[in-house]
Amino acid sequence: GEPAACGGAVPDEAGSRVEQPGRERFARFRNLYESRDGSLCVFEDEHGHLVAVDASKLA
Repeated sequence: GEPAACGGAVPDEAGSRVEQPGRERFARFRNLYESRDGSLCVFEDEHGHLVAVDASKLA
């Protein structure tokens, strides 16, 4: 068969491309809060999960 295309799309039984979750797929985050000094950020992912991040760790 054909190799899977980038982005996780693989052919199904009919030969159509079907999107499959995989390592190539990146999550989407929305910045909800940033502290006044910029040292802490809070993000929400596409599923509603919240993540606090030490901004000094962001490149």
